[in-house]
Amino acid sequence: MEFNSVNIKSSAFSWMTTLTFSFPDNKLVSFPGLSTSSYKSDYKVGLPLNIATGFKILGVDPQTGVYQFASKDGSITNLPTYPDDLYVGIANLDPKFYGGFQNKINFKAFSFEFFFEFRKQKGFSYFLMNDANPGTPYNQPKILLQRWQKPGDKTEIEQFSQSYSNPAYLAYLYANVYGASNAITDASFIRLKNIAFSYELPKKLAKKAGLASVTFDLRAQNLFLITKYQGTDPETQAYGYLPPLKTIVGGIRITF
Repeated sequence: MEFNSVNIKSSAFSWMTTLTFSFPDNKLVSFPGLSTSSYKSDYKVGLPLNIATGFKILGVDPQTGVYQFASKDGSITNLPTYPDDLYVGIANLDPKFYGGFQNKINFKAFSFEFFFEFRKQKGFSYFLMNDANPGTPYNQPKILLQRWQKPGDKTEIEQFSQSYSNPAYLAYLYANVYGASNAITDASFIRLKNIAFSYELPKKLAKKAGLASVTFDLRAQNLFLITKYQGTDPETQAYGYLPPLKTIVGGIRITF
């Protein structure tokens, strides 16, 4: 859906607004032989195509500091069985909606534009998944300070250990290799994507300099982001990679 409005329009001043919304939706209606195919852990009839598959984590045992998983039979275990305990469709990763909000304002020789991008969605947070485990050449995210450290601690992140035989390591391994529900988080955001300001020099002054026109421009991208996402960036959702960079560029356009 797209909404366009001319809020103000006169010989010296104008203000126009554009608002867009998109509501993506899809569902797998049929897949003959799905249960015996290599896609049985990727798709499920009746659910969208872009679904996440993994183990359901019920939390961290406050006494042992180890992840607790849900088995298919409803019991609780520290070591789920692959592939029997995998849940197909622990989250729908398609956006519920997304869109943009753009405004363009002109006042005599001045022009001002800005564009906001927004998206309502769930996504992966590799910080919650402990993907930056100690010993790897990555900075540790701040959230890992909330890990379990002593009996009685209530947290989303299990204990750290240097022992490969520790049950926490096996639980961590299963959660990372096969995916787990604790890595799914709110990845919604509002981003000021573009902003532009320009001023055109009066024609009389330009002609005195032997020029047809002179325009001063100032443009910027990705100035700020509003989100509750626990990770580097809700748009890329990629740990270890740069998010969309903030850029500010100024220039002069001269026409002879």
